[in-house]
Amino acid sequence: MNPLLDFEVDFNDANFNKVDRRIIKEDYRNYDLVTRFWHGSYRGKIWKHNANVGEIEGDNLDAILQHLRNMVDELIDDKLSSSPAKQPTKEELKNAFLAVQHKLDTQAKLTLIIHANELDATISIQSLRSLTGFDSTTDVLLCYAGVARRLCDELGFRPMNTGHQSSALSVLLDDNSDDSTKITLQPSIVAVIQELDWRSELA
Repeated sequence: MNPLLDFEVDFNDANFNKVDRRIIKEDYRNYDLVTRFWHGSYRGKIWKHNANVGEIEGDNLDAILQHLRNMVDELIDDKLSSSPAKQPTKEELKNAFLAVQHKLDTQAKLTLIIHANELDATISIQSLRSLTGFDSTTDVLLCYAGVARRLCDELGFRPMNTGHQSSALSVLLDDNSDDSTKITLQPSIVAVIQELDWRSELA
């Protein structure tokens, strides 16, 4: 059984046909949220790596979902407040990638592999677009920002504000202020990407 759907529905429940029977699933900040009507009440659960880390009951599914998001925000805020304000190590980055890699799509992984194998891990955004199928520069940066946010949430790391469009991008990219048309991966990110076994997965 999929642990994310472990609510058993009682079709004999007298209230079953009178309630919102949606099952809402959401990937939120590396946590999986699930809400549905179950055993006479609206319930929601938070999952992390197939482990239940929180659950609540409430009056309706949408309100429960928002409450679950708030609970996740608090979990990550607690991690941020207890983590030293330092650049993550290569080992920490690798562990974070391993924790979130199942949430990265094929295009994001391919983009990182191509970029990490460029000379000096530097590539023009236009070249990256043509090699990976992105429609625009914005799409490339949004992809990187999404990966960076996942890493930061997993690490409990809040980067210092930089000139990047998203400060979270600094966990992935070096500051290339001399040439805004090119982007360079952080050396630690390059080392991690080269160690991860994504090529066989994408073959």
